Amino acid sequence: MLKKLTSVMLVLALFTSMINPILAANIYSGNAVEKCTVVTSDNSYMEITVNSGRGLAGEESFTIKQFINGELVQAVTGEPNGAVLLVQDYQKGKVVKETVRNVSDIIAKTTNETIHYAPYAANGIGNKVSTITYNKDVYTGREEKVDVYYLLEDSDIESYTINAIAEDTIAILAGALAGFLAGLFLKQVEAVSVAQEAVMSIVSSFGGSVAGEAIGVKFSETVAVNAYKYKFTGRDSSSGRYTDSVYGYARQVVTKKSKSYLKWFYDYATPTTWKNDDNLAYDFWADLFNYLHYPGVKRYA
Repeated sequence: MLKKLTSVMLVLALFTSMINPILAANIYSGNAVEKCTVVTSDNSYMEITVNSGRGLAGEESFTIKQFINGELVQAVTGEPNGAVLLVQDYQKGKVVKETVRNVSDIIAKTTNETIHYAPYAANGIGNKVSTITYNKDVYTGREEKVDVYYLLEDSDIESYTINAIAEDTIAILAGALAGFLAGLFLKQVEAVSVAQEAVMSIVSSFGGSVAGEAIGVKFSETVAVNAYKYKFTGRDSSSGRYTDSVYGYARQVVTKKSKSYLKWFYDYATPTTWKNDDNLAYDFWADLFNYLHYPGVKRYA
């Protein structure tokens, strides 16, 4: 679930970078809800919530709440690949206006160049890149070893055109782009994060307001991200059994108006990041050995 919060944050990262850096705080992860706070100006901030199974159609959804001087002024709710956004305007804690916006009126996918790579190993799992040696298991006393294989499966060049009107807000534009990105190749929180930063960068460059009210400008602008999909598979060194394959993503922002231009964002396991935490090692352990106690990693070789 926390990975989904990271996804929405990545979208927000594309929009704010032309002004002040994003300040993400108060990240909370529960069984069904993830939350974070993003500062958008000296007197305004956004509260982003990702809900599991609470969407407009019972699916996973996200809500972006805009606060000015500590008061809620707008809430925008959407879904990955959703066709609409629910926009609620607030005054003194009460909904004073509720509208439904078609996402297709705000954003459109303009390019999608996907390259599918043939597996570069006969067994379709790629090349062996390392071996995980676990600490001794409390039940068996053995130090289990799992070989790690990966291959680059796909790469995508994703490009989107944002069509904004003067009455739009940062929350509306970020919500539209976030739903698009989350439905295509980003986790939800990462998607909203990328979208929010991209929108604020672009709006700021056109002289529009990023403080939470209507942006006050009309524009069309392109946002682009390169994405790479990697497949990881584990093999028990003793028995020869394989795990189910799992997937990780590396993405590079190629929107020149963003301070995140050429910056890389990673989701789960990639060739350069999979050793940074125990997520992949834990998943391989759970798949192969199914023990209640995870002993942790002793070393990578």
